[in-house]
Amino acid sequence: MLEGLEDSEVISTRSLGGGDIYVSYSYNLRRVFIEIDIQEIDYAMNKYELDKIFYDIEISSGVATLECLIRPYFEVSFIYNDKDEELKNFEVANLRIRR
Repeated sequence: MLEGLEDSEVISTRSLGGGDIYVSYSYNLRRVFIEIDIQEIDYAMNKYELDKIFYDIEISSGVATLECLIRPYFEVSFIYNDKDEELKNFEVANLRIRR
């Protein structure tokens, strides 16, 4: 990740008792770098489509390393305890990726 968290928003909260608070939250990560290794033959078979998505492609020892930047958008939920300031039960409800 190159630049950090952006557009964070608390969608809703609900007290669960005992200091536990259920939180529904959304945010995105700005400029996340992705690197994927695939077999060179798989790259060759899909070169046309992959070249549209990945900007830097290196081939070495039968492996193609594909690189790109993405921006993932998350909708998550978790339980935050305001007494001990701990977070638990983190879940991703929705993930979208934009290039």
